Amino acid sequence: MCRSVHDFLESEVDFLAYAKQKGFVQPNDPQKIDWSNVFIPGQIKNGYLVDSEGEVVPGLKKR
Repeated sequence: MCRSVHDFLESEVDFLAYAKQKGFVQPNDPQKIDWSNVFIPGQIKNGYLVDSEGEVVPGLKKR
């Protein structure tokens, strides 16, 4: 099942730094996440979302 990252968001401040690094921010306002552009392929490891590059995605609720 594919779910939205937004469904698991715990801290937008923590996620924003990751979003900037990955290019998931609005071009005209880099302080706002462009949710329509967020797609993170990865898997759950030890309850955390780990992206395809092996980085734990910050700001999300532990599962």
